[in-house]
Amino acid sequence: MSASPYLLTTIRSLKDYLSKTSVINSDDISARMFILQATNKIENFLNRRVRFQTHTEFYDGDGSNILYLKNKPNASVSSLIVDLQRNFSTDDALDTDNYYVDADSGQIVIQNADILFQAGGALRNVSLVPGSINSLAVASAFPISLKTIKIVYSAGWNDFKIDTNVNDTIEWNNGTAQSATLTAATYTGISLASHIQTQMNAEITATDPYTITYNQLTGKFKLASSESVFILKLFNGSNPEKTVGYSIGFDPAINISALSSKEWGLWIPANGTATTSVTTIVPSSSTGQIMIFNGSTSPNNEDLKISFDGGTNYFNVAPFVKAIFWTRTLSIKIKTNANTAPYFLAYTNEDGSSGEFDSDIGIIGIPEEIEHACIRLSALYYEQSQKGNLQDLGKSSINFTQGGTISFNKKEEQQILDSISRFRRMTVNGR
Repeated sequence: MSASPYLLTTIRSLKDYLSKTSVINSDDISARMFILQATNKIENFLNRRVRFQTHTEFYDGDGSNILYLKNKPNASVSSLIVDLQRNFSTDDALDTDNYYVDADSGQIVIQNADILFQAGGALRNVSLVPGSINSLAVASAFPISLKTIKIVYSAGWNDFKIDTNVNDTIEWNNGTAQSATLTAATYTGISLASHIQTQMNAEITATDPYTITYNQLTGKFKLASSESVFILKLFNGSNPEKTVGYSIGFDPAINISALSSKEWGLWIPANGTATTSVTTIVPSSSTGQIMIFNGSTSPNNEDLKISFDGGTNYFNVAPFVKAIFWTRTLSIKIKTNANTAPYFLAYTNEDGSSGEFDSDIGIIGIPEEIEHACIRLSALYYEQSQKGNLQDLGKSSINFTQGGTISFNKKEEQQILDSISRFRRMTVNGR
């Protein structure tokens, strides 16, 4: 099986598992390499693609009226052509009425005995007419032949389940409070994005101001608006207990001052160096959440002082400490007592004029066991690569084209793979 074009987990999930908070670019590149290697290892072991995507495949006919697709679940066939000459003209694609597809098992069943195929050509969608089949044979089955069946279909896991009164609500503000209810069903990422877009636009008199998309590679949703004001209220609207926010990858700990029910927008950075003179930062509108990190080091080890009421009261932020505040203010004042101190500050506000929001976490909609196996396998490669010991008995190695070798315990790798063996696609005679 060729290399996978996607990952079965996210860099953030791997780092959380390893308890790493580093966001150094080179570290992210390494993490991606480990996850990609684990993804390919898992898909080769399972003998299938895991995530939802489109496939074009060629099959042999065995004389039966049943064919099993290589990939599942959620199988949806867009084209099925049987052609003994292998020309595979789109004009010869079978009508969907002539076959049945079981989405979960990936089974295709020819179910219309009125399908005929010419001895030297393709299956035809014609009805039986007495005396008209001199050069034709009835095809109630896939004819015995090699690679004469071409199927274009989509399949794989990419499940997003919406339940009534659980995660069926999205709220936002475009100058006035807005809310849309989603229909309970199981969606793919793309179909859920389309449904959210439809439901949101249905609430607005303007012509379809909202565009919602899902990136199958990153697993992230993008919510965009052409309106002048667009503030998502995923966790602090009227019905936060029914929000779809978690299900589409938004994290309240990252994005929103949910505990105090503030409005929120994108994070806006405002870094600098504090001195004994007051530095004033003026947000474009009232803040919601404010984070500040004191980057002071020895020999200064200087406390930061930050005020939100015009300088009447100051809070101390010790060196190498990150502080989080939930407060509405139009003025942030920063200073020190004696020395300079670099600071890294960001805040959210009620602006909402950026026009779009990206989800924080990639949600890929695959079984938890498979994603967890990918995380564990990636962590195994990562941790063993740090040790660099290729001498121990039972070790194996993986070489990267970019250079370098990862050593790992083969037995532990197999144990991780065996934990997901129930998802493995069994083959017969290599098919």
